[in-house]
Amino acid sequence: MHRLDRIVDVVDWLAKLVGAVLAALMASVMLAQVSFRYVLNSSLPWSEELSVYFMIWGIFVGAAIVMRNWQHTSITVFANALPRSGRVVLLLLAKIGTMVFLLTLAVLGFQVFGADFHGHSIVMGFSTKWVKLSIPVGATLMIFFSGNSILRDVLAFRDGRFDHFDKKKNSSSSDFVTSQ
Repeated sequence: MHRLDRIVDVVDWLAKLVGAVLAALMASVMLAQVSFRYVLNSSLPWSEELSVYFMIWGIFVGAAIVMRNWQHTSITVFANALPRSGRVVLLLLAKIGTMVFLLTLAVLGFQVFGADFHGHSIVMGFSTKWVKLSIPVGATLMIFFSGNSILRDVLAFRDGRFDHFDKKKNSSSSDFVTSQ
């Protein structure tokens, strides 16, 4: 498990680095556009398009970063009504269902990326397939992180370590499995 932990940490660090670079690039391009438009009274025709593409990539990389510790927003009314063991089972089923969805998204995303029907960006002229690649790449990163989370949860469940699922004791566990 220690080797896997190190690999997960490195992938998480790289994803955070890429996310920060994308955010900085998007902010820089937007700042340049505002400066050119209002200071120099001229505009950069490519800036809005490029900013949107950076944002799309940033969304999928950011979703993977959030998936590392299973921090996506969740509604917990039903889960909180269950006994602790039921919540743990529900958590595992929810994570497995999410994994199935992400696998489908990744497979279909790579199929779309490999297809021949891509257009070209209006101003910059490059193939939009490179923007669409963000979907399967982000889904693959989320699969990696959610798979690691499921593995940890299954091992804890198998070993009877229900404290693994307590929010107060483990920041990477689900926020809807709390101690009673």
